[in-house]
Amino acid sequence: LMDELHSDERKRFVKIRYDRNVNILDCRDIMYIRIEKRVTKYYTTRKTDKSDGVFYEYRPLSEIVEELPDNFVRCSAAAVVNRDYVRSYNRQVITMMDGETVKVGRRYGDVVIQG
Repeated sequence: LMDELHSDERKRFVKIRYDRNVNILDCRDIMYIRIEKRVTKYYTTRKTDKSDGVFYEYRPLSEIVEELPDNFVRCSAAAVVNRDYVRSYNRQVITMMDGETVKVGRRYGDVVIQG
């Protein structure tokens, strides 16, 4: 039970390394993660006057998904979404709370709907 608790606690945070900086993000702040032009972008709720709430990293999604809690779902080869921030979805597109849309890959359609 203690091991399970510790692994749960560890999955609440993600360490992101980019350009000699290390950011530690609370997984509850991450809305979705998308790969664009070989850069992994974390779209978060941490928007301020100086920051758009997007964090960058060079790491494959397959590696990142293993560190995320169960409420994150892989919806395409290039995207992962946090179910807590999904407004609506169908087999082709997921609409996030911020109005952004994330395409659902053919291979992943069933996985998103089952959740």
